Amino acid sequence: MSSKKHGSGRAGVPAENRSKKRRTGLLSTIYAGPDAEEFQPDEGRKKSRDIQQNAFGSVEYHLSKERDQSKKFLNEFKNSANEGKREALALVSHFRDKIATSPPITVSKMQKSCRSLVPNDAAAVTQPTRQSLQLFRHSTRVLDTFKAVLHSYEVAEARMLTNASNMPGGDWSRDVDDITQVLNYARQYGLQLAETAIITPQSVMKPDLDSVKLTTIDCGGKPASGKMGALKYLEELQKKKQSDVLRFLLRVRCWELRQLNVIHRASRPTRPDKARRLGYKAKQGYVIYRVRVRRGGRKKPVPKGATYGKPVHQGVNQLKYQRSLKATAEERVGRRCSNLRVLNSYWINQDSTYKYYEVILVDPQHKAIRRDPRINWIVDPVHKHRECRGLTATGKKSRGLNKGHRYNKTKSGRRKIWKKHNTLSLWRYR
Repeated sequence: MSSKKHGSGRAGVPAENRSKKRRTGLLSTIYAGPDAEEFQPDEGRKKSRDIQQNAFGSVEYHLSKERDQSKKFLNEFKNSANEGKREALALVSHFRDKIATSPPITVSKMQKSCRSLVPNDAAAVTQPTRQSLQLFRHSTRVLDTFKAVLHSYEVAEARMLTNASNMPGGDWSRDVDDITQVLNYARQYGLQLAETAIITPQSVMKPDLDSVKLTTIDCGGKPASGKMGALKYLEELQKKKQSDVLRFLLRVRCWELRQLNVIHRASRPTRPDKARRLGYKAKQGYVIYRVRVRRGGRKKPVPKGATYGKPVHQGVNQLKYQRSLKATAEERVGRRCSNLRVLNSYWINQDSTYKYYEVILVDPQHKAIRRDPRINWIVDPVHKHRECRGLTATGKKSRGLNKGHRYNKTKSGRRKIWKKHNTLSLWRYR
């Protein structure tokens, strides 16, 4: 029988060391503000830098591979173009020789036909005069026509030999320049149209179809630029998650996030455009934390699988949590950084097992926050742990709140209101 007393804790670890370790853990989580690196250095940052260097090396390898393939394709294209040029020159020389040898054959045939037509006067046929025979004049015109055709073939051959022909191969470079210029114009015009449709109302900026320009009208004191900013480009890139660039980037980032801790602080937001839309500012008092949450539903925690009651309530699997995974991520980060206030969060990545989020937190004790009239509302004590009470944008979605018809009397939930209205409550002594 073991001599260890009940409740003595883990074997081999003194009680004073355990209490010291618990106190150290509490002190490390009391303050997690903007200067947390001085007191709680993150050991995963060096690993993160190594991971980024490996990712950059992989990108450089793929770029060099694509560059070699492009050079190989260009060499093959040049060889095929030279071969086509040689075939064209051979065809031209063949036609030239054929036309050059055709007039004597034509003259001999005409002489034979003349002898057959006039057998008695062969001398007149062999030595005709212009005034005596009309057939000779006709044959002379035919010979002149053949000579003109032969001359045109000689001119074409000379032009091809001097690379001055009007063949498609000679105009390829000029066509490429023209097409490139047209595509550049189309790209500029498309970008301006996209910015017009997304950023500025149609009544403010109208595209000019005759030229790649935008006619700006009075915008009420606000600037109406004809170009998109950097954050707008990031937003448009993020919408195309199936593109090759973004698929590769998300895959590398997901591999990096799997190597880091479940909850860790980020030096800057992964999606700065999304973070700024949700209230983040690159100033003191704002903090970004990354967190991963396991995907899937929730299994009912019944002891040994024994469920009691009616069959309708005996389900164990296939049960879904009423709140979203993003709300769970906010709640876990809020418990880790209990001295900060959760402002908002957004999705950054996911794989088959986890979903990764970035949570925006605000330090209510920082002077930059307390003096800013746009964010100092979060300093009030009523906003403590607002992520646990369904007060963030994600938490409100699972509360069934909305406006309009059929959304009255749903403040604390439809079922709670129904139960309150259908329950008879009486005093004990009445």
